[in-house]
Amino acid sequence: MVAIARRVTMRRKQSFGALKPSLVALAVASFLSIGFAQNPPRSPDPAGLSNLADIDTSGSASSVIAFGRDINNVIPRTAQAFCTGPNPDGYLLSSVTLPFRAAIGKPTGFTLKLFSAFDGQPDTAIGLLTGPDPAQGGNYTYSAPALLLQPNSWYFLVLEGNGTVFVENDQYVWYRASTTAADSNDGWQFGGIWYSLNGGAWTYWPGYPPGALEIQAHSLFNDTDGDGVPDRLDECPNTPAGEIVDAHGCSIDQLVPCAGPRHGGSWKNHEAYFSAVLKVVRRFLEQGLITRDQARDIALAAARSDCGKRHHR
Repeated sequence: MVAIARRVTMRRKQSFGALKPSLVALAVASFLSIGFAQNPPRSPDPAGLSNLADIDTSGSASSVIAFGRDINNVIPRTAQAFCTGPNPDGYLLSSVTLPFRAAIGKPTGFTLKLFSAFDGQPDTAIGLLTGPDPAQGGNYTYSAPALLLQPNSWYFLVLEGNGTVFVENDQYVWYRASTTAADSNDGWQFGGIWYSLNGGAWTYWPGYPPGALEIQAHSLFNDTDGDGVPDRLDECPNTPAGEIVDAHGCSIDQLVPCAGPRHGGSWKNHEAYFSAVLKVVRRFLEQGLITRDQARDIALAAARSDCGKRHHR
């Protein structure tokens, strides 16, 4: 450290102008005394909700939801409401798992769709989930690629089926949950159940727990410049690739530009620029964003730069 300070002093007239060499030595010494702990990169978090642990297998009439063609040639559609959590960047729907009891008769044409909500009820189909026909009992998983869900928003899972014979029951049998409780790590919640007869208007079905299901999604993390800070919090967009940034998405060069202070004007002199760099570098070091060696190198590079210097014409 003493050797570095001496070399800096020898270069003062050539590189530092009016800057005092002791300032550089003091800065380097203070950096070397500070510890650090760099943070790991952030990855998308799992989200969603489930009540599969509470499937109602009692066998009572209210323990299941039957849909498809019934003996009266009525074809009901069933819609289960759910609300997403508060993640500001939204969610990417991954899959939906539904438990079924063995079907009645020979239903056909099973579909599982995602509907938007309007005025508290199903509105418009916005996506089709793909998976097997649930004629046999068991848990069935349906994939939902590229379905984007907005935060704090209501949606419906709509189940439909058809039949093969007009004078018999041909229906899929979906289990209900035994409780209205939901297991969610991100504030998702269940809503009510609705039904529609023969494609007609939707009607609310009160007084019953929701259908049993599990929704798996991922919390999105929109970061256009790839600096690890979401766009909604990024005060310095377009950060160059590989730059270390603070919690506001700003690198040291963006916070202390060579051309002049970030909010306008020009540096009074080189010492003003260098002092500003030291202040920001120290903050980055204390927050564990850079190492002591990186802090020292950045400080020395700033000291040797021409930023803030007045050039003779």
